Amino acid sequence: MMRMRRRSGNPGVPPSTGGPSRGCGTCGTDPRSHRGSAQQSGEGVFGLRRAFTQAGAKNLVMSLWAVPDRETQELMVAFYTNMLSGTLNRAQALRQAALAKMQVVKTRHGDAHPFFWGAFVFLGEP
Repeated sequence: MMRMRRRSGNPGVPPSTGGPSRGCGTCGTDPRSHRGSAQQSGEGVFGLRRAFTQAGAKNLVMSLWAVPDRETQELMVAFYTNMLSGTLNRAQALRQAALAKMQVVKTRHGDAHPFFWGAFVFLGEP
C-alpha cells in the first residue's frame, strides 16, 4: 500500500517553491501489510523514485518506513519552515528538521530512537 500526498496542497503546510515536489510514504500503517508478499523488480523506494522522476518531479521527500502521523507532521512543518526561511537549501532544511525532531523525540520518549525521525530522505536538486 502506498500513501501519497502532495505536501504543498495540505492545509497548514506552506506551498513548495522551486518546482514540483512530492512527499511519499511507501508503507501502510500496518507493518504486517507486506508480510508474505515478494517484491517485484522495480518496486519499493527506488522504483517510486524513478517513476516520480520520469513524471517530472525534481525533488522528493520520501519515508523509508511508516512513521507515526504526529512525528511526521511535526517534522514536515519544520522542514517547510526551514526551507522557506531562505537560508537553507532543501536537503539542509530536511537535515535540520530531522536533527530538531531527534531532540524532541529524546525529550518525549526518553531516547532519540531514529524510528521517529530517521525515515525521511531527500532526493533531487538541493
